[in-house]
Amino acid sequence: MVLWAFFFMELWESFLDRAGYAKSRHFLSHEACDITQILIHGLLKLVFIYLDHVPPGVRALLFWLLTSEPCEHIYGLSRKFIVDFNLLDFYYMFPKLYILLRESVFSDKFSNGTECAIGYNHTYTDNRGIDFIALSTFRTDQEINQAAQQAYGEAENLFALLGISASQLQTAAAPRLPGIRSWFSDSENPDSLPPIQTTMSPMPVK
Repeated sequence: MVLWAFFFMELWESFLDRAGYAKSRHFLSHEACDITQILIHGLLKLVFIYLDHVPPGVRALLFWLLTSEPCEHIYGLSRKFIVDFNLLDFYYMFPKLYILLRESVFSDKFSNGTECAIGYNHTYTDNRGIDFIALSTFRTDQEINQAAQQAYGEAENLFALLGISASQLQTAAAPRLPGIRSWFSDSENPDSLPPIQTTMSPMPVK
């Protein structure tokens, strides 16, 4: 899934460059593009780090725990005691925070999203139904290469549905892109259609 998103973004941006369209109007915003790239590369790096440095079956890759959500949860619990706390106050909170965190871990085993009308309903410690053995078993380099080829094929097929050949975007020559007249005809050869009438009749003079 991550590789599919990576290849789709590359093909989209490559098409806009080759066709001469402005990215500011036909692509993601600069901020959204940066966030998407950070997510894609971050997830891929986590997979490679666990694949290369963690022995199989030792530690599961749990993406939802590698975020800032646990830190935000602890910060929210701390504000229940002192709204504007400092570092010394935080040190003194340790015993109470420990109890609240243990309570959160046990309560999340029976969490229900409809129970909370306001605030957050944390479920990142709820591990019911999770196959830890599967999440601690990683693919080999050959299997990752196969997954990458499959992901690129799916992204290429999506662009083919839009009338764009992904292979033409990789060639040195400029690709021959479909014209706008192909949108309004079922003909396989849009260039055989009669030219579009562009002259306008004069406005009647009163």
